[in-house]
Amino acid sequence: MRAAVVHAAEDLRNEEVPEPKVAPNEVKIRNAFCGICGSDIAMFFNPSSIGIDYSQPHPVTGTSLPQIIGHEFSGTVVAVGSEVENFTVGDNVVAFPMIHCGECSACKAGLFRICKKLGTHGFTSKSGGLADYSALPADKLFRLPEGIPLKLGALVEPLAVSWHAVRRSGIAPGQRALIIGGGPIGIGVALALRAFGIEDVRLSETSATRRKVIEAMGIASLADTADLKSQGEIDIVFDAAGHASALDQAIEILKPQGIAVIVAIYKRPMQLTGATIALKELRIIGSLAYEAPDFAEVIAAMTAGLIDTGHWVEVGDFDELEQTIRALARGERLKVLVDMRAGSAK
Repeated sequence: MRAAVVHAAEDLRNEEVPEPKVAPNEVKIRNAFCGICGSDIAMFFNPSSIGIDYSQPHPVTGTSLPQIIGHEFSGTVVAVGSEVENFTVGDNVVAFPMIHCGECSACKAGLFRICKKLGTHGFTSKSGGLADYSALPADKLFRLPEGIPLKLGALVEPLAVSWHAVRRSGIAPGQRALIIGGGPIGIGVALALRAFGIEDVRLSETSATRRKVIEAMGIASLADTADLKSQGEIDIVFDAAGHASALDQAIEILKPQGIAVIVAIYKRPMQLTGATIALKELRIIGSLAYEAPDFAEVIAAMTAGLIDTGHWVEVGDFDELEQTIRALARGERLKVLVDMRAGSAK
């Protein structure tokens, strides 16, 4: 079968590999659409930058490089293992790609998303979404309801990241929100806030191209967080960009006891205005990935027609994967889903 395989930094190969074998507890799916995530881009340029030590086998899965990439994907069930009872051939599904150890203190507390040995299908697994087929445990799949197209299903995973951040914030109707960063996660936060009934939302994005997309979606945009100062204080800020200077500006306009939710992964040490945090009794909350309820709620929001994909999502070609990754890294494209059904599955 075709697969996009990372061998080393900037060594991505579209090659033929064996189809994954299906264990008794697993489901084999014919992959349909797979999104390219910021972490896929980071892995392309420097695999170690995503926080996985590829110099040794992963402690849970035993895998290392080379690795088939892709973790934001949907597909159709083509085979089920002997122990699987809740899926049948022909079901349309979306992958829940997180892999956890089940033994660390986080796992014992039910916080699987912050497992100390956290892995991800598409980074630490025998298969990935940017291939013709994948095999996953049945408990790592969500069935898509009738009427939800596979293209939309491939957005469940990234939207669940944004949904989880909004849920973590505790925001309530009537409160004001600011989002820093107009990439896919920032746009996802805006869509989630809409679904949560939040009307006063602004998104700060320095790229004029992205602001046009944001405004076409009916989301109020700012060229800089400083532009909000004249409009009064806000209740909650979501940092989906990872730029400390922008977060510092946002913290200055947070209401007393306001909340800053950090969704981004910072590449450099954060330096925040500690005095402001203390004097206002602000709360800084981290938000990583998602839980199963986030997936279920995103799928329900899709069913209710609350997810807009008309302006920010496009479909790409598997054969142009490296060019697409480089274009995304340069900020020339926003969100790309690779159609794995195009071409022949071998």
